[in-house]
Amino acid sequence: LPRVTDFFAFPGQGQYLVMDFVEGQDLEDARLKAGGALPPAQVLDWILQVLDAVSYLHRQKQPVIHRDIKPANIKIAPPDEEHPRGKAILVDFGIAKTFDLQKDTTVGARAVTRGYSPIEQYGKGVTDTRTDVYALGATLYALLTGKEPPDAPMRVVGDRLVPPRQLNPNIPPAVETALLKALQISPEGRFQQVTEFRRALGGTSPAAGPGNVPLMAPAPARRGAGYGAEIPAGYPPPPHDWDLGEVVTPARFPAIHGPDGRLTELDMCDVLADA
Repeated sequence: LPRVTDFFAFPGQGQYLVMDFVEGQDLEDARLKAGGALPPAQVLDWILQVLDAVSYLHRQKQPVIHRDIKPANIKIAPPDEEHPRGKAILVDFGIAKTFDLQKDTTVGARAVTRGYSPIEQYGKGVTDTRTDVYALGATLYALLTGKEPPDAPMRVVGDRLVPPRQLNPNIPPAVETALLKALQISPEGRFQQVTEFRRALGGTSPAAGPGNVPLMAPAPARRGAGYGAEIPAGYPPPPHDWDLGEVVTPARFPAIHGPDGRLTELDMCDVLADA
């Protein structure tokens, strides 16, 4: 998960989070560039990392529901010794919410992604941890088959979900069984917790092996000023020593861009809808 280091709002424009810049390619780009399914061992390695991150969110005193898990919101950082296939990082918390059974989701926070959002996310349904279970299943389905699941409302009226192994026979049978359970229309039919989904997928990351799709080569990095962020070699350090909790003003945003226009130490992202 990226670190959130600041929060501010511009009257009449919206609310903003300042997060770590995450170097890497997102899995939607990887899926499209591959022209279809990605290797199961590689995908499972990444998705198990994401499951651990989502499990952490759900274990908070007030569970945090991401509600927008999809390949485009998973970035793969360059490989290192601990993650030879790359480190999976879940980003974009623009419509995340804390779970409270007594409260409805505010209008500004209601949003769906076709193919990845479950039926309860449409209209005035109540979203909870099982909402993320469905989105995780849809994400894994798309990465392993190369096809996005049908939209949840279309499934309700009869659009059939094609069993994953019919699209990709290389998917292990146990993974297909877990996927079909995670993608149940009814929340009661899914895994009730992300940890159950993880156990059904095998519980541990597959060993490194052949069949990987190259995303990014490891890049040498050096320590930047403030926050302890890693900045790729060749980027100058920001001209200011940032202090944790310091307010970031709009006038200083240009000062933290690298020579090619990309953000180096911080990434101002995720416009939150006013609620």
